[in-house]
Amino acid sequence: MFVTSVAPALTPNGTIEQNSIQEPNVILGPDGLYHMTYSGDCFNTDSQQEAIFLATSSDLAHWTRYGTNPIIGRGFGGAAGTAHMSYQINIGVGRASYWNVYFSDANGNVAYDKSTDGYNYTYGGIAVQGGSTGPFAEYCTNNPALDSMGVVPNGSGYSALCEVYGGGTCSGEPFQGSYVLWNLVSADGHTWAVNSSHPLDSITSSSSSIGAGVLYAGGRSTVYAGSHWHTWPHINYPTKIWHSQSNDLFNWQTDTYPTISYTPNMYGLTSCNQVADASVIQAFGNTFMFFSAVDNTNEASVIGSAEFHGTLAQFDACQNPTPTPTFTPTVTATITPTPSATPPPCQSIRYILWP
Repeated sequence: MFVTSVAPALTPNGTIEQNSIQEPNVILGPDGLYHMTYSGDCFNTDSQQEAIFLATSSDLAHWTRYGTNPIIGRGFGGAAGTAHMSYQINIGVGRASYWNVYFSDANGNVAYDKSTDGYNYTYGGIAVQGGSTGPFAEYCTNNPALDSMGVVPNGSGYSALCEVYGGGTCSGEPFQGSYVLWNLVSADGHTWAVNSSHPLDSITSSSSSIGAGVLYAGGRSTVYAGSHWHTWPHINYPTKIWHSQSNDLFNWQTDTYPTISYTPNMYGLTSCNQVADASVIQAFGNTFMFFSAVDNTNEASVIGSAEFHGTLAQFDACQNPTPTPTFTPTVTATITPTPSATPPPCQSIRYILWP
């Protein structure tokens, strides 16, 4: 089971971040520290612009902000306007390659910045175009915007689950005004093509309590472990985080119960009604999840965390071992998927939210 922490992992600083930080993404950086990129001033309460910030940690429990300015957005990292929904990945082979941060820009595109040290980023370009000239224009009316993209190696290049907001009707289906996920592919991580003629709505199909044609988003938590792809999307509004698994990144099966639920006063918020934007990483023999906890009514949010006492492979095998303390960070190698019949997700794993 994932056990949610009692205290938040990170809270807004009340100055440049204002009262809201969201959308964490955690990766082991080139310097051996864990790098968390996250969005700050998400409700634009000071008439400034939402931007991407960076914090680092050696233990995934204690976080130190990097500088006082954003690393991307508000003129930093080559992004003049807003920037949010970041996703970090090492593109290439080994530490000699470079680090990408994909993010949603002010024009509804997925753009990317590059770095050699994981701290200082320069603008790379647009990875996927949004709006009426982008690849989703034929599927979604009213200038679809791209809100995030989680990128994973697939053995021959890269795949992504891209979150698309369709203001009108997508593919003639009831996605009006909703966020949906699509599958994309790329050979180099920079030039992308839509790889599905249909949104990945099977993510919503395993339980009548989830429903169809509603919000399902958050592909930035996608990992390959054991013998399956796993992702933790957030579904519906008010919003909970669920677990879904797949053999091929197209056909998904979602658990009956949510992984993370909210309570009104979660992490000291006044009226929390949304947990979303999961990021999952394996370290110290365990699996950690970081996510947004949001009070949309009062325009406030913090970053929370949860922990599964076991590796991603053990999670995939439906195990829940007794915690074994360890102090050496580990990184799970990428595995090329092997097609097989899809078993049901591990329904015996139940998820707990601490009050």
